Formats: sequence, structure tokens, C-alpha cells
Amino acid sequence: MTIAGAGVALAAGRPVWAAVLGAGLVIVYWALDMLTLRRANEGTFAHALGVALGGMALRLAVVLGALVVVGVLERPAFATAAVAFLASFTVYTFLRLFAFSAVARK
Repeated sequence: MTIAGAGVALAAGRPVWAAVLGAGLVIVYWALDMLTLRRANEGTFAHALGVALGGMALRLAVVLGALVVVGVLERPAFATAAVAFLASFTVYTFLRLFAFSAVARK
């Protein structure tokens, strides 16, 4: 998805680095999501709930923080980074839906 986003940005005349950053944020989001999932499986239900809520806040803070930094430092590239993140995140969510539904069926 990162390569596709870079290609679209290049064809549209937008900053390629911003598209790569936006799509790369989904990889960071996924890594934090997997870390949260593994940590939540280690304890009680209360522990899992706390880890899930903390992980959710951390993922949101990382993504929004990175997009805010892009917006402050290079305002014209903000839209490219945000759209690339949203496009990649949509694909990630779609794939994750099918990955977990296949696990749930077993």
C-alpha cells in the first residue's frame, strides 16, 4: 500500500515523502495493535481492558501526533499524509476484518 500511495502521489504531483509517511503510519499502528493484543492476553479481564484502552489511546496519539508535526512543519504536505493514512488504514481495517473472522470460524 505504501508503494501504491507513493505512485499516486507522484502522479498527482504531491509530496511523495508525505504519502510514504502517511502509509507508514499504518505499519506503526499495526505494530502497536499487535503489541496491545499480546499484552492484553497475559492477565485478567481488568488487565486486558486497561491494556486495550491504553493501547487505543497510544495508537491515536502516535498517529495524530505525527500528522500534527507534518501539518506544523510542512503544511502543504499535510493533506497528502492524511489521505495516504486514511487510504492505507481503510485497507488495513478491511484485511483485519477478514483475518479475524477467519480465526473466529476455527
